[in-house]
Amino acid sequence: SSDSGAATNLHSVLNHHLQTWKRRDRANVARFHYADILADLPAEMRRLAAILGIEIDEERFPAQVAAARFDAMKARAAAALPEGDLATMWTDTAEFFKSARRGAWEGLLSAERLAEYDRLVLEAVGPDLGRWIHEGTNQRL
Repeated sequence: SSDSGAATNLHSVLNHHLQTWKRRDRANVARFHYADILADLPAEMRRLAAILGIEIDEERFPAQVAAARFDAMKARAAAALPEGDLATMWTDTAEFFKSARRGAWEGLLSAERLAEYDRLVLEAVGPDLGRWIHEGTNQRL
């Protein structure tokens, strides 16, 4: 059934998060959360540059931040999205960039399904990682 497929996909995604969470203190592991990127893109770009050992050109940085913003990527969706096999994951480049807001999924699940989802997440990854998955690093962690 589609429910078992959804549960398998959820388990796979949560397992991926769990495996990287267990390794988050390693120098070669960096986790970024969409909420943190939306909250402070320049800071997250600086963090990425520091992790990769890339020196930031302060004169070019404002333009780089502007180009990395959601609305700028949406405006050039055809050029911003991967080509080849990955392109088959969506049929419309504009649809890929449909929303840049957190919680766009809200209202899609009934209260019962949402409670089941919350239970599955808690059982699979625990409360700390569960909070990170839903809120990012700049929220309560």
